[in-house]
Amino acid sequence: MGNCINHRGWGIALIGAVLMASQAAAQENSSRWYGSIVGIRDMPDASSASTPAGNFGTLAGDIVLSDEAGFGIAVGRTVAWDLQVEVEATWRAFDITALRGVRVNGQPVPPGFSGTGNWDTETLMVNLRKPFSSGPVRPFVGVGVGLVKHEGTLIHRFAPLDIEGDDTGDDSVLAYQFLVGAQIRASKNIQAFVGYRYLRSDDIEIKNLTGGFQTHGIEAGVRFLFN
Repeated sequence: MGNCINHRGWGIALIGAVLMASQAAAQENSSRWYGSIVGIRDMPDASSASTPAGNFGTLAGDIVLSDEAGFGIAVGRTVAWDLQVEVEATWRAFDITALRGVRVNGQPVPPGFSGTGNWDTETLMVNLRKPFSSGPVRPFVGVGVGLVKHEGTLIHRFAPLDIEGDDTGDDSVLAYQFLVGAQIRASKNIQAFVGYRYLRSDDIEIKNLTGGFQTHGIEAGVRFLFN
């Protein structure tokens, strides 16, 4: 009889512990709205581009962009399985610092061909982030898909013949990104996060210029949780 009472007591204690753990998990993973701000240090890859060169054929090469700082804001909600679903807008501005590997119909151009300009990129993405483990520091992975608007001016010059032209315009295309990092609980309603993101868009067409875009970014931000 005593053993039966002891077993029953242990059983009740175990059930109580499970219920308490479940309640704590529910509080930790409860659905909450949040807003966030993030700073991004972007390091874009050289963008392969091409444009018609009149009677000479096709002019092609790589557009070299500067490393720059961008920023973003997001509004989201933590839902089932602790997933974070958010809508994010970001803004980036780059300088076109050089043209590299320029060729006409596959043949290198003579020395003296150069290019400068500016390149602005804005995104509107839907991101899905998944944090893992528990505790004050939690790693996460994420993906995003949405629209990106590129706007820029490329000024190209051929000094020996004093020839100069420009391609100016904008284009909006589909884009996707991958995210990985860690979020740190600073208080009950504030989280900090750091990570890496890779952003790539479909090929863009600005005036007569066709090219691609991809960038690697280091991010740091703050997320504010709302009850």
